[in-house]
Amino acid sequence: MGNRKNRRPREAETPSKKRESSLPRANDQEEPNSSPWLDRWSSRASNLSQVLMLLLVAFGYFYTVRPVYQKDLLEEDLAKLTLESDRIAKQNKAAEVRSTRLQTEISSLQSERQQLLNQRALALRANEALAAQSTELKNRAGALGRELGRTTELNSRQLAQIKSHQETILRSNVGLFMLPGVIEQEGEYDSLPFIPERDLDRWAARGVKQPYQFLLELFDQEVSSNRLFALPEPRAISREVVAELRSRIQAASARLSCPTINKTLWLQEFRRQTQQAEETVGACLDFHIQHHVKSKSWSAEQVRHASTGAEWASWREGTKRVCRISARYNVTSRFNDAWQLYMDPCRHRVIYGVSVADGEKSDLEPIGSTNPPSFETTWFSGWYRSTQ
Repeated sequence: MGNRKNRRPREAETPSKKRESSLPRANDQEEPNSSPWLDRWSSRASNLSQVLMLLLVAFGYFYTVRPVYQKDLLEEDLAKLTLESDRIAKQNKAAEVRSTRLQTEISSLQSERQQLLNQRALALRANEALAAQSTELKNRAGALGRELGRTTELNSRQLAQIKSHQETILRSNVGLFMLPGVIEQEGEYDSLPFIPERDLDRWAARGVKQPYQFLLELFDQEVSSNRLFALPEPRAISREVVAELRSRIQAASARLSCPTINKTLWLQEFRRQTQQAEETVGACLDFHIQHHVKSKSWSAEQVRHASTGAEWASWREGTKRVCRISARYNVTSRFNDAWQLYMDPCRHRVIYGVSVADGEKSDLEPIGSTNPPSFETTWFSGWYRSTQ
């Protein structure tokens, strides 16, 4: 029995069955009466029943489940189409209402359009009449414009002539208005400040205006007082001429300026040198005595004899006073000369400021040093040089 089972066809055996066939089975001895034919056909019937079951399931799906599902889908789509149809019907009804309203509005607009066309025709006819009037007015305006141009040109020439005349008068009047002011500027444009009776502290306390500042203040005073340097009418042109000349002076401020000077330093140095000059009176007296003795060709004995007399004492006292006065004069004259070298060019810039601003004058005097002069201890050494 066991040998016949092992002889089954190979196509019916699976690898697992082969492995199982190679092993001894315990139940081979227990089923000595089982039929191979029955086993074979029972296996085939089992496989066939599975195939039939599969076909039955497929048939049931395609002819029962699927049609029912498709029917549900179709009913759902039909419901949607019904709702969509109702919505479209409502939209159509609203569109019909809107169309009716639009037709009414179109009819109204056509009526308004016809009215506007009629109004346009009337406006065109009125416009043609206005165009004719406009052409006539343009011709008249052109004639008036040409006449106005000739009048304006004539007025411009007359105003230019008036302005030129007023500028000429202004240049001549500025000098007349300015020179008294320069003279009155004590402590600013004075040439000889170092004199004994002068209040030098008050002089030093006052600053020195720049030439262009002095001129600008003069112009501002004339404008604020509306005198305008006594220029003739019309006042508007006079004011314009004065303003233009003032602006030219301000533009030339660099050329109408002087270096800054320290008047307090000058006063301190003047007083210090005055004291030094007082200390040189003895040396000055000795210088005169030596020159007097030399001019007389006196011997030492004659000098001792003469120095004991009253005449010698009187001469000596008079010479000492001369030395003291000369020492002070020397300091004062040197300071006044140095100050004048600085101040005269500044005054020169004030007097000729208008010419400088107009570009008519360029040769300005050079300005001297701003430092005070130095002291000469032997200032008396050249006293008799001219007589020798």
